[in-house]
Amino acid sequence: MLSNGRNVSPEWIETALTADARIGRAIVVGHGRPYPIAIVCPSLLGRGWFDRSAPASRNALLADLCEALPAYARPRAMLMTDAEALVRDDLLTANQRPRRGRILAQLGREPAWKQALFARALAVGTARAQREPIGLLDRLLDPLLERLVRRKVQARFGGRLRAAISGGARLEPETGLFYLALGIRLLQGYGQTEAGPVISANPPDAIRIETVGPPLEGVALRIAEDGEILVQGELVMDGYWGQPEETAAVLHDGWLHTGDIGVLDADGYLRITDRKKDMIVLSGGENVSPARIEGLLVGEPAIAQAVVTGEGQAGLAALLVAAEGSDAAAVAAALARVNARLAVTERIRRHRLVPPFTVENGLLTATQKVRRHLVAQAHGEAP
Repeated sequence: MLSNGRNVSPEWIETALTADARIGRAIVVGHGRPYPIAIVCPSLLGRGWFDRSAPASRNALLADLCEALPAYARPRAMLMTDAEALVRDDLLTANQRPRRGRILAQLGREPAWKQALFARALAVGTARAQREPIGLLDRLLDPLLERLVRRKVQARFGGRLRAAISGGARLEPETGLFYLALGIRLLQGYGQTEAGPVISANPPDAIRIETVGPPLEGVALRIAEDGEILVQGELVMDGYWGQPEETAAVLHDGWLHTGDIGVLDADGYLRITDRKKDMIVLSGGENVSPARIEGLLVGEPAIAQAVVTGEGQAGLAALLVAAEGSDAAAVAAALARVNARLAVTERIRRHRLVPPFTVENGLLTATQKVRRHLVAQAHGEAP
């Protein structure tokens, strides 16, 4: 019996557990434990999330998603069809970096006065998102900017979007601020399949876009001496099915060692800085976080994907995928802009343009995470 009272067979549970393509192994959880998504839906989206004017089928799907486990029992084709109908209206969980790039690319083709209006709307919205004071002139212009800029951007998301949820990979704060400034409520969270899979999330009324929010109710979280994030609570798995050694490597005294590096601010909001195993040590002994640099790179409209390498080398290199419509010169210019914002040891000394990383070529996971080490093996160091 699941925590929501639904009876399922052991065979169904085994099928559901072994269906996780991201980790390639089964996760075992205790009988009757609560599933964190059932906590996320009411606590983050609120009781007013369900739209009384929406079709009953969409509200039913939302209810299934909030119950979490029953949603996985639906046939894949049916679930994907329903999900496509859902994201056009209310809830969006897709990767937003490409969409941001397309918006900016289209903006570059607009007349100068439209570009100026967009820039003003972005600046005013950014100040508001960061709780900075807004001048009298901007306050007077804001209703016009709302009508001429923000509503048109929101219409590109279907016009009914309540929230966009980010959590599959690192979200560069600049990308998050871009959407918040344009009136798109973006809730960044953090989790792992081994922990529910939701550990923390930004509440909609207190978003700090540079963080993944505070831990959910019932989740204990602390930072180890080496910076690793440790998690404890009913959401943590009992272990990997049939893999005791792998289980012992990540579970110690009830604490899940996530493999992620992070810090907690004074208000308990968690900020992820890198994966423990991905830190690059240069030949001079400097420790460099590739995730931060990669986030800045893909924040440039000309760069779609990026992997930073350089373990044991004198300096860093980058394997870059050009965004649609961008050439080598545009990518080089974008790289120069990023380098100007980095410390000397963080700057990219060499780069190479490579084909896109996809699920089909094995360089991207099903949850859109880049398989960094496989990319480096496939393409080698940049010349």
